[in-house]
Formats: sequence, structure tokens, C-alpha cells
Amino acid sequence: MAEYQAQAKSASSKMSTLKKSPSYKKASSKLKKAKSTAKQSKAAYDKYMKKRHATALKRVAQQRQENYKRFMAPHASLHATNSLTGLEVFLFATDESETNDSTATTYPIDKDDPVVDHVQRTAKTITINGYLYDQKAGKRLWSGTKDDVSGSGLPKKSCRQQYNNLKKWQFDGTELVYKSNAANDVGKRVMNKIYYKHLFMTNLTKTLDAPLLGMMKISMTFQFAYKAKVTTTSKGTKNNKGKKTTGGKYVGAKYITVKKGMTYWGLAKKYGTTVAQLRKWNGSEKVTMYPGKNGKYPVKLRVTQGMSTAALSKSLVKNKASTSAASTLSKIAKQLSK
Repeated sequence: MAEYQAQAKSASSKMSTLKKSPSYKKASSKLKKAKSTAKQSKAAYDKYMKKRHATALKRVAQQRQENYKRFMAPHASLHATNSLTGLEVFLFATDESETNDSTATTYPIDKDDPVVDHVQRTAKTITINGYLYDQKAGKRLWSGTKDDVSGSGLPKKSCRQQYNNLKKWQFDGTELVYKSNAANDVGKRVMNKIYYKHLFMTNLTKTLDAPLLGMMKISMTFQFAYKAKVTTTSKGTKNNKGKKTTGGKYVGAKYITVKKGMTYWGLAKKYGTTVAQLRKWNGSEKVTMYPGKNGKYPVKLRVTQGMSTAALSKSLVKNKASTSAASTLSKIAKQLSK
């Protein structure tokens, strides 16, 4: 251990000397400028993407307004929540339904009905039935006019192309916004509206039961949910027992090729484990440490357990295999002295 401490002190001294050198200071200055440039570039990129998203939403709103006069029945639209292009799919909605499901935890009791102590909401499902239609002037179920919005801003796209847009959203797991906006009928009666964000399409069905000109009968099912945010950090966090866990990158288990003269005892000492653990990972040394008839060893040996770099460093310090730790630090010191 004394040798290990001496090597650590030497490495620390070399590092201190290196930090004072002109080349290190120059490199540090360049790194600082690079980080500043990267930060500014990210800020500019985020600003651009925010502006692009705002422009896309304006286009969505404009298309929806232009499309409003086309219908005498409920009409609806779909677009991506974080749209950057303004892509929107319109449909002629014939019916819309909302289903809310919950799970009640019940317990049977003697000579009476079960009792419940917990109710958990499990799902909200939105089902839409309707028709896609060609986004262009032509024959359809309602009459068009000379100044129809079909030719004044809406993109020309067939119902098949729009169906492919829906499929891509479904397969990509895109978060969607669905909005229906019922128009007044002849009697000035207004149907209910559905307006939902945070929808994920779980089913898309097209039905070919009648010849339709420029139209396609479809059914869609959506699941209402908030998308989880996944974050990573190199800092330690607290587990459920309140103890701080180690951070850093994860290092996978190490496997080595068996060579003549190796033993489980020698490998256990070198890699800071035990003979029993090596047997648990690889099996008996009577099988793994002897070559077969072809002269080759049967398998590669697992000699370490995967862990974070911080935990690995801590393990090296505490491990009895101080010779291995000293050797590692010696290599570091040699690199710093170059």
C-alpha cells in the first residue's frame, strides 16, 4: 500500500506540473472557446427550431380555417404536437367516442359483496370513424364552388397519400393533436367537439366496402398519455434507501482469452474477484482452463462485473490486489512524464 500511495503522490505531482505548462494552458483556452461556441450554436439552433415550430402552427391554423367552409357535418384534423412542417391531415368525422378505464382493487369478504380500497386510472381511449378525401377540386359528396378553398392554399394530396401520412405517424410513435370543429347544420344545431393533445395512435384501419370517388373510409384509435422524459446524468443519485449511488459511465464485464499457465486463483487476484465468483460466471476450471482436442480453449472467461467508472475506481482502491492498482497508477505516471 505504501508503494501505491507513493505512485499516487507522484502522479498528482506530474499532473500539477502539466497544468502549469504553456501547452496545457493553451489547450485549456481553446477548449473554453470551443465550449462557448458550442453553447452559442445550441442557443441559435434552439431559437431557430422554436421559430420553425411557431411558423408550422400558424400554417396549421390557416389550413384549418380555409378548410372550415367545406363541410356541413363535423370535420376534424390531425397534426404532430411538435410539428416543424405544418403537415396536417383532414377527415370527415362521422362519429367520435371517448372511453375512460380504471382498475379497482377489490377483496372478497364472507357473506357480502367485495370491498375496494384503491382505484387506479389505467387508460383514456379516443376512437374516430370517418373518411379521408382528396385535397383537390373534384367530384365529391358536396358541391364545390368556383372559389372553393380546394384551390386557395390547401396542399393537393390524395386520400391515399394522407393515409400514408397517418401510418408514418403511427409507426413513428408521433405525439398528435386531434381537433374536430363542428359546423352549424341547416337547423343551426351544433354537435359536440373533441379537442385533444398528447394522443398516440394505436390502431389505424381502412375499410374498402364500397366504391368511393376520392374518398377512403377509415377508423382510428388513440391513447391519451404524456410522453415520459428520459434524462441521463453522470452525477450520483440517491436510491430508495437514501444512500448515494455512484455516477460516471458504465463499464461492461470484461472477457479474456484463456492462455496456457492461467489459473482461477491468479485471475481472481489480478482482477479483484474470487475463485468462487469465477466459477459462478464461467463454470468449473476443470472444463474452462484446459484445451480441447483441437488445441483451443472452449470459451472466453468473464473476469469482472460491469460497474460504473466511479465504482470501479473505488473498487480498485479498496481491493487487496494493491499490486494491480499500483501498476495502473504507474502507467498513468509514465504517460504524464512524457
